[in-house]
Amino acid sequence: MLRVLKKGGLLYLNFIWEKALSTYASTGEERKPGEFWMKEAGEEVVHSIFSEQEVDRFFKGVEILYKQKRHITLRRGDRILKDAYLDYIVRK
Repeated sequence: MLRVLKKGGLLYLNFIWEKALSTYASTGEERKPGEFWMKEAGEEVVHSIFSEQEVDRFFKGVEILYKQKRHITLRRGDRILKDAYLDYIVRK
């Protein structure tokens, strides 16, 4: 995405943060380190989980305008799940 973003362009991204690992480990199958597979709406999907340091390395050479560590609580049926995200807005 950064490769095709024009100079001065903005990009909003969020990543599942490793602080949510227990939620994904309890509901999915880890097939590779940091990759959890699970069924959603009858389809098999993969969720990749990242450390903050790993994500920050993606943004070398661009300006990070906004960075937020976000925690949320989700209800899925009778289960309460904790989730965590790293949100970014960057400018090329």
